[in-house]
Amino acid sequence: NLPNLFETLGFADEVVVFDAESQDRTAEIAREFGAVILSGPNVRNLNENKTRAINECRGEWVMYLDADERVSPESGAEIRAVIEKDGNRYNAYTMPRLNNYFGRYLKYGGAYPDTQLRLFRKGKATFPCISVHEKLVVEGNIGRFKEPLSHESYPAVGDYLKKLPFYVAAQADFFDTAGLIASDEPTTAATWWKCSSKWLRARLPAIPSRIRPSCAGWPPNMDWR
Repeated sequence: NLPNLFETLGFADEVVVFDAESQDRTAEIAREFGAVILSGPNVRNLNENKTRAINECRGEWVMYLDADERVSPESGAEIRAVIEKDGNRYNAYTMPRLNNYFGRYLKYGGAYPDTQLRLFRKGKATFPCISVHEKLVVEGNIGRFKEPLSHESYPAVGDYLKKLPFYVAAQADFFDTAGLIASDEPTTAATWWKCSSKWLRARLPAIPSRIRPSCAGWPPNMDWR
């Protein structure tokens, strides 16, 4: 993901990468592209690491991105043009985001515009660092960009199934910290999983064998045969 991301960041004056105990070529690739590299533990709440990286940025404006996101030339040009003539009107900007699920960008069913707040004036926005899916808290007015950010989130079914346990565990930690207790009563989510798991089981034989190991054993009571 990283080379594809870096190639879209020509509009930026500086790139800062937080490497959370990676075992691959993350740091090496980041150095090849001239990025500033920070390192630290791989904490479950990703926003703690994002905050550390943000604090190290030297520019007036900061845009944070995940490795599987891309900034189009049109979006980069819009960002530069807007902030150069912005003055003090806004302290942050939102933008639409296209999400790639299984090879296609979703545009219906509430999946677009998937508005994201990603660009902000340093010192005017912070993460509460409580939940993995929390939003930036902004001091001041928020503007809006027209050009979308693209998110290569789940190119294949296996990518989705690999990430799902992480987000489930992160949300469970949040509930535990908040003192919320799980109920024994059936829930809409449980009903959805029961129905969708039947759908998955019926179609797993058609999924390439190279991604099946990422499915095996989760959830613990699932029969993946």
